[in-house]
Amino acid sequence: MEIKAQLRQKKVPVYERIIEFIFLITFAEKLGKKFPSEREMVQFFADTTRDLVIWGSKDMVKAFGDFRNQIIVPQITSESSQINAGAKIAEASRIMGAVEDLLFAVRKDLGHSTAGVKRGDLLKLYINDVEKYFPQS
Repeated sequence: MEIKAQLRQKKVPVYERIIEFIFLITFAEKLGKKFPSEREMVQFFADTTRDLVIWGSKDMVKAFGDFRNQIIVPQITSESSQINAGAKIAEASRIMGAVEDLLFAVRKDLGHSTAGVKRGDLLKLYINDVEKYFPQS
């Protein structure tokens, strides 16, 4: 039991930093904050990857890798004025799904049950129109 408590102590700051980063990239503009520069994003991913290799569960490592791939390698380019609305919603849904999977992995690794929590439930806490992206939510 003592080992679990020690591991949790190491994980919590890493997971808090991940959540802070997600909220920064989500709310920077609305809160009048500066969106992270490319250098700041590289530093965040380098530091977090290092820490997850040491402290993260296998579910966290996988979820963080998926999250990283989804936000760094978008499927639709920024010249999206020619892309239809359905493709934009699909792209946003894919990214938000990866974010929520990461949030679920954080909660699970810290001992919270995910029973009865479905796709969109965590996103609803800070995204007003989540049903637009996940209609079954």
